[in-house]
Amino acid sequence: AAGQQGFGVGEAAEARRDEVNAEVNFVDVRGNSHYQTVRWSVARLVDGMLDLGRVLVVLVDITDIKNAEENMRRAEERWELAVRGTQDGIWELNLKTQQCFYSDRWKKMLGHEPSEIGTGRDELLKRIHPDDQTRFSESFDTHCRGATEYFHCEFRMCCKDGSYRWILSRGQAMFD
Repeated sequence: AAGQQGFGVGEAAEARRDEVNAEVNFVDVRGNSHYQTVRWSVARLVDGMLDLGRVLVVLVDITDIKNAEENMRRAEERWELAVRGTQDGIWELNLKTQQCFYSDRWKKMLGHEPSEIGTGRDELLKRIHPDDQTRFSESFDTHCRGATEYFHCEFRMCCKDGSYRWILSRGQAMFD
């Protein structure tokens, strides 16, 4: 088995463990990988010694889970590359929790270090110039009601040094 990690009944006996768990990548004769979790369970005798004559081995096929994890990892890498390549700041609002994700680039555009801005919606709203607050709110609310396919708004945001920077914010709401 390729990718096999050390495990076995003998190791369980030496370590005086009742169970040993491992993930193993078995490669079949066609060269296809099959990921399995393997659990060896050894019974104990009345005196507490391991009964190596009674061993239970359970194999669970986790190939689909491993493939999904790999696909997710690749998708995240592509997204990260696209975000870095645009040099845009990214923000995402969870409408249920009112928590926001702000990318490091978004924070740096305003002169902040990543640790200086939290995850609340107010981190965005409190930085919008007072003269632009209504326009931003109306544009955002209109989009969230489904009246527009995309959110699009230009407004000024306050930077760490007190100056204002014009921002073009575009996005699309996704509803569960």
